[in-house]
Amino acid sequence: ESVAEVAPLIAALLTIPTAGHYPPLALPPVQQKERTLAALVEQLAGLARQQPVLALFEDAHWMDPTTLETLGLIIERVQRLPVLVIITYRPEFAPPWDRLPHVTTLSLTRLTRRHGSALVARVTGGKPLPGEIVELILEKTDGVPLFVEELTGAVLESGLLTAAGDRYTLRGPLPPLAIPSTLHDSLMARLDRISSVKEVAQTAAVIGREFTLDLLTELSDRPADEVRAALEQLEQAELVFRRGGGTRSDYSFKHALVQDTAYQSLLKSRRQELHARILDLLESRLPDLAASDPGLLAHHAGEAGFATRALDYWAAAGRQAVERSANAEAVNDLQRALELLATQPAGPARDRRELELLTLLGPALGVHQGFGSRECESLYLRARELAQGQDPRHRFTIAWGQWNVYQNLGRFDEATGLIEELLEIAAQSGDPAHRLQAHHSGWTTELVRERLPEAREHVLQGLALYDFAQHRDHAFLYGGHDPGVCCRMVGGLVHWLLGWPDTALRLAAEGVSLGQRLGHPNSLALAYSFLGSVHKLRREPELAMAAATEFAQVASAAELAPAASAHYVATAQLLVGWARCLLGEAAQGLAQLHEGMRVMRGAGWSRRRLTYQFSLLAEGLLVTGDRDAGLAVVEEALHTARQTGEHLWDAELLRLRGELLADGSEGDTAAAMQAFRDALAAARRLGARGLELRAALALGRHLHRVQGHAAESRGVLVPLLDSFTEGESTGDLHEARALLAQAG
Repeated sequence: ESVAEVAPLIAALLTIPTAGHYPPLALPPVQQKERTLAALVEQLAGLARQQPVLALFEDAHWMDPTTLETLGLIIERVQRLPVLVIITYRPEFAPPWDRLPHVTTLSLTRLTRRHGSALVARVTGGKPLPGEIVELILEKTDGVPLFVEELTGAVLESGLLTAAGDRYTLRGPLPPLAIPSTLHDSLMARLDRISSVKEVAQTAAVIGREFTLDLLTELSDRPADEVRAALEQLEQAELVFRRGGGTRSDYSFKHALVQDTAYQSLLKSRRQELHARILDLLESRLPDLAASDPGLLAHHAGEAGFATRALDYWAAAGRQAVERSANAEAVNDLQRALELLATQPAGPARDRRELELLTLLGPALGVHQGFGSRECESLYLRARELAQGQDPRHRFTIAWGQWNVYQNLGRFDEATGLIEELLEIAAQSGDPAHRLQAHHSGWTTELVRERLPEAREHVLQGLALYDFAQHRDHAFLYGGHDPGVCCRMVGGLVHWLLGWPDTALRLAAEGVSLGQRLGHPNSLALAYSFLGSVHKLRREPELAMAAATEFAQVASAAELAPAASAHYVATAQLLVGWARCLLGEAAQGLAQLHEGMRVMRGAGWSRRRLTYQFSLLAEGLLVTGDRDAGLAVVEEALHTARQTGEHLWDAELLRLRGELLADGSEGDTAAAMQAFRDALAAARRLGARGLELRAALALGRHLHRVQGHAAESRGVLVPLLDSFTEGESTGDLHEARALLAQAG
């Protein structure tokens, strides 16, 4: 990319104005985030093209989700570049990339005595310390590198030693407790010994781990030269590091523990005073910061004791994170705002504010933790209480969220009842957005309830109502995905089932195009998932595998709950595995099918659509010739359907049972015929011509080729084929026409 394309992205990230230099960024927030992260990764790749690169990332356990996402992109990219990435983190951190083949994990134990002694020597510049001092340092530090460095520095500054040529000697007997016993004590001792600059270090610690010279000077009540001199002493003591020069110099504490020690050494009243002054300075000197980084101002407002201002800034930070699709950050920020709100006086004003925050939090929490989670259900129950008597906008949004919870929990009777309520509120409000989302709930639940004509009617209403300009923000307000994409996804599946395979493909492809235009990862991931399913139903394995691969890649950027992320990965594995089996890659395909089903069967995961996933595995076993295993999977799937009451894919499972039985003995042949007839009956009850054609084709093929009943084969196929007005290029219709030609 050119500088003109990248510079505005980096400038926006750093809140640097670009007016007059570059055109404004006209990108949806999610696209801007994706392009910014891609630009950062490309910067590293550009450096690597010039020479090998060593990249160091420290303290990954403290990284926010977006930084971790960036690091994940870097790790993925460097496997093809001359780059060595070294990442440090605490043992309790679970890195998402540690299973990648090009990643090696090393557990670092505490320093040995030999390595500890070597580190002491490095700090002293090679001048040996008295043996008893080295022994005390090694004993007290217990092999912790930072403590070794700090305690050695504390001893050098303590006045206990004198330089004697090329070594240090004790000035006299070693006093009791002369050497601190903890890292905190050591750091405090070092700060106390440079008392003339301790106050500067404390003030800097209130600003944060990183700080600038000009902001520190504003806060310090000291001349700029004096502040600069104090920072030079802190640099020499290796407590802080500097980048840049002049008033724009940036500083950072050597370690978070150094900052924390300086911060905790201040009286609480003094800390609050400094936080308040920082907040005022940021608001007056950097007004754009409130818009670009409200979380920073929220932190200082909260520490200053300004609960109301902190609440406002955390709410703004949460809204901003929602709009960036940074769901983990949004949940954190909005929950902080709710915690502060709970300290405010009870009354209608607090209730209205709580409802606003819950309305914003619901979709982010649902995407992050799962809409069927206990936390999400509790949130919407509380919001439902607060929404009573409120305006239709709030009542509708909360009722929709509660419908989504019930839908994900598989409580379809309760979900169906809420659809009627949503349609009623939409009619009262006259808001097209409400009508769109009411139909959104309708097409989703009616499909699961196997009411295909009703689901199609809701889809058609959604297609007519959706307007990109007006409704592009709905992914942030409702179910974590775009309704225009969703109606095309579900519409694709419904139209294939009802016998319009070309319309199904057109709608599914439109869903992907709309998802790309929106730049919303979760919407685009779901669009690719359904496109892959439509290609599967049309018997197009290469295209299904391509869509599933795209689905997996896009889903990785969607910041999903761990369970949802595992479900997405398994869904992609199943579709790719099915495609590979049909394309002759049996070993790889079956391995992916079995792994995908292992996750799907996992305890605690929703069993919705599980029968469809079973059908993929059963067909993979069919084409690879594992008859007994395939029949076992079909029986498990039909048992699951009876348990869950979801019979959408019964016809397909019964057809597969027949196909698996058809190669067996004479008795199995009779059972196969019965399975085909059962599949045909199930498809007709559902009104699913797509499944009916597939069952009729299997029955007709068996009648003609196995039993020689060509006339009966024609009788099964001809009326059904005459009802199809599109899809002549699809595998099922093509094979059915060929079978009729053979039957005369």
